Amino acid sequence: MKLGFCLVAFVMGCVTTILLSAHSPDEAVAGHSSSSISSAESDLHSELETSLNSIPRTTFNPNPAEPFKLAIAQFPYGKTKSGETVTRFECVNQNGYRLKMINYGATITAFYAPDRNGNFANVVLNCGDIEAYQVCTANLGATIGIGCEKNVWPFEIIETESEVGVRFVQNGSAKGQPVVAEYTLSNDNDLTIRFSGRSPEAGSPQIFNRSYWNLAGAGAPSARNHLIRIDARQFYDPANIQYGILPRSVKRTAFDFRKPVLLENGSDNSRNQLIAYRHCWLVNHASGFNHSTPGLVAEVFEPKSGRRMEVLTNQPCLHLENGNELDGQPCSGGFESQQGFQLTPWSCPEATSPIGLTYALRIADTPFQYTNIYRYSVQP
Repeated sequence: MKLGFCLVAFVMGCVTTILLSAHSPDEAVAGHSSSSISSAESDLHSELETSLNSIPRTTFNPNPAEPFKLAIAQFPYGKTKSGETVTRFECVNQNGYRLKMINYGATITAFYAPDRNGNFANVVLNCGDIEAYQVCTANLGATIGIGCEKNVWPFEIIETESEVGVRFVQNGSAKGQPVVAEYTLSNDNDLTIRFSGRSPEAGSPQIFNRSYWNLAGAGAPSARNHLIRIDARQFYDPANIQYGILPRSVKRTAFDFRKPVLLENGSDNSRNQLIAYRHCWLVNHASGFNHSTPGLVAEVFEPKSGRRMEVLTNQPCLHLENGNELDGQPCSGGFESQQGFQLTPWSCPEATSPIGLTYALRIADTPFQYTNIYRYSVQP
């Protein structure tokens, strides 16, 4: 049964006011603690035997009779150490979801989504200002893989009836080949990321966004309570990836996410630490799917808030990191280990090339286009 939400008018007004603010700071809340998970949620372990697809969900609309309209605005965000001007962008859809970006590193700085009670929170780990982004070697939210994560990108505004966002263009990236990175927000609550260009050499360029997610809110002390499902029967062990090495089966390993698994289930109880997930899964549709059409490859659910995220892509692999490398220092944006996780579509590692996956066998100077969608909803 779908759960309807009702939000009083003053909250809608507050959200609108925040959007139109000339310099509303992102909620960089590293080190902030929220309440721990209640014991009443322990029964969520029973959901491990149930696909998330069987659980009802709903999108959130603050006022269906008078919805927000798709809109985008831009504001100054300071200057780099070299004196380059940085621009901040804010997008909003008719349901009140908000996407914030800067053109320094083509970076996502915040994504606001509601919980089951209609309360919005930023679910992306971020830095507080341009100075903090310049010293953050974790490159939170940046576009990675083309050597431009610390560059100021030229940009164009995207504004259509179906989506708003920004097109970032680097003419000198990817070994001299131009690369386009588009980030958009739609009324379907889709955050869509598109990368396009031409391969500078044989193989598929590895270009991705390095956002760390925490659907409980960017200030939550841990992301260990998230349920994650990955539609993959095989994965690559980064310690054993060599040219010609085939992926391993996920059966009877800590890497079997074919049914929803609590991220904390990978804990090493002797040290109370998570396994250092930093692995790549070969998703099930990889051997024969349409390269131009994104398919569903993963789902994430945070039980306390009810926030749900689906990941769709036309790429063959999915990369999961559980944030073990974050250390609370400025280089990590001040965030501690396991406060967020990455769930990032990837091109195949080199190890996949010999097994006949044609998308990993592009010759040099051929076009590529990756489409990745993060789709949000609320689960009662």
